[in-house]
Amino acid sequence: MRKLVTATLMDGARVAVFDNVLGSFNSATLAKVLTSDRHSDRILGASATSAVRTLFMLTGNNLTLAGDMPLRVLVARIDPRMETRFARSFDLDPERHVIANRQMLVAAALMLLRLYCRRASRVPATAAWHGSR
Repeated sequence: MRKLVTATLMDGARVAVFDNVLGSFNSATLAKVLTSDRHSDRILGASATSAVRTLFMLTGNNLTLAGDMPLRVLVARIDPRMETRFARSFDLDPERHVIANRQMLVAAALMLLRLYCRRASRVPATAAWHGSR
């Protein structure tokens, strides 16, 4: 995981998706990167430092987070409320909907982040997940 995270950051990727993660997920390297603005690692005998500007996403069914990961990750659970979730149909075209409602969706996302940051600032500074704040 350490080499993968380092290579992803050095490549300058904007988004990294770990798809279909099974069982329990824990990574000390990823936990560190999620709360840092820089990441250093040794590559071919030399040290390399990269800025952390990548959005890391994990997907999986009944995925659990272990170690420090639950303190550093925002979890989104999607419950289709039906047995045959693969048979769902939708009345809208998601791409058109996003394009038509972009301003409202961006404002809602920024409001959620603002609320999250305000609540996080109320946690004592000794909390482990504040990392490099």
